[in-house]
Amino acid sequence: MAHDPGSIPGSATASSVTAARRGRPRDTSLRTAVLRATLELLRERASLSIEAISSRSGVSRPTIYRWWPNKTAVALEAFMTEVNHRLVLAPGGGVDEELRAFMHGAFGFAQEQDSVILASVIASATEHPDVMESYRAEFLRPRQDRLAGLVARQTRAGELRQGIDPTLLWQLLWGPVYLRLASGDVPVPTEFLDQVVTLLLTGLLAPPRCAPAAPAGPAGPAAPPEPRAEREGS
Repeated sequence: MAHDPGSIPGSATASSVTAARRGRPRDTSLRTAVLRATLELLRERASLSIEAISSRSGVSRPTIYRWWPNKTAVALEAFMTEVNHRLVLAPGGGVDEELRAFMHGAFGFAQEQDSVILASVIASATEHPDVMESYRAEFLRPRQDRLAGLVARQTRAGELRQGIDPTLLWQLLWGPVYLRLASGDVPVPTEFLDQVVTLLLTGLLAPPRCAPAAPAGPAGPAAPPEPRAEREGS
């Protein structure tokens, strides 16, 4: 069967990846060369293979196989290494500012050609439960954890209403981005990420604090009714 250059064939299991990482410590420079070469091939949408990675990186095939069980494991790590370092969320600012910063940090890659890579990773992961678990652990959970921290912090500050479920909020934020990736509607512009936040904030913001009503004074005598205006000419 012909290989679709946009897909990442093969299956990397979480257990096999873990087992590979327990072996001899990796030489940092060689590891970096392998991951860089893999990312270049993915961005070029070239046919990905251990042979191609070895040729591009200058690292021997036995060395690559000693560190990763297959090409999908290399692809997943190359992508996560590239995008996860951008996931920085410095506390501070209002909820609007923090949510927009979160969206840009969590999904900024979707504005670039790397969006195609994640779509391919997801497509492969859906066919292999172990790959999906690695994807959840290395991509989804770090972002969910940071969002949960944001919700807790802004709720304490009174900026968000009480009782917001961070998991549901994550699904509302990630869902529109995921749908665009899955349908090939990429790249995802910054304006789209901001629009998602704008639409959600209406339902997330705490109600405005109202000033307490002035206490009613003692009831006095009723005011007499105003006289009716006389008709003209009467």
